[in-house]
Amino acid sequence: MIGDSSIPGGPENAFMWTRAGGIVDLDPTGLVDSTGRFATEDGSPIIGSIFAETGWRIFAWTETAGLADIGTISPDTVREDL
Repeated sequence: MIGDSSIPGGPENAFMWTRAGGIVDLDPTGLVDSTGRFATEDGSPIIGSIFAETGWRIFAWTETAGLADIGTISPDTVREDL
């Protein structure tokens, strides 16, 4: 399972949950909004979006490499409900 979570007044933070490992934080900075959006069946890689100074960016996450920035996106590119 992938998605985002937040505390009241805090940023949304991308996470992954597995039965074996529980919750894994995909955005270790925790400073900006991020969300997990798509994953392969085995959970590697996970694709998501993160808000940076330059706007929304796409990231890929793997257990071995962690978070990697893979480009910019337009706000109209990805629907909020995905």
